[in-house]
Amino acid sequence: MTEKNYKYRREDFGELPVRLDHMTMNINFLDDRVEAENCLEMTSRRDIDEIALDARDLTIHKVEWIEGNNGCHGAAKPLAYDYQHEKNQLLIKLPHTLKSGSRLSIRTSTACYPSDHLFEGIYRDATPPGAPQQYVSQCQQWGFQRIMPVLDDCTAKCTMTTT
Repeated sequence: MTEKNYKYRREDFGELPVRLDHMTMNINFLDDRVEAENCLEMTSRRDIDEIALDARDLTIHKVEWIEGNNGCHGAAKPLAYDYQHEKNQLLIKLPHTLKSGSRLSIRTSTACYPSDHLFEGIYRDATPPGAPQQYVSQCQQWGFQRIMPVLDDCTAKCTMTTT
């Protein structure tokens, strides 16, 4: 057996049920929280009727299905979901079973509450003393799910548009 030079290797991760194609994120930094709207454009790798996104310590405002194949630009329809805090998962029920190869877009609106002692996701940094409040982002490993619901897996690579 060859020695393992890295903590994780690609083969340590199973195939995700979808391919993440693109994320469009709008992030609003406020005094006490960070609000995020994220549209995930995906392609199913197998037949699916629900999807599990990683979500940790978030307030979920809404979860929506975007109609049509226009990415994030179609009409929105509310989706049923179950936020399983103990598993850090947002289980989303799709409006119907999608066949393998189907395109889908889901938009979430959430809030996170950055701290000054938990250095995952987005956190507060008030240094140097007297300087205005700053936010810092640290998403390795598995910190992105503290900002918004995502497929927080190193194999979920995609293009992003951020505002």
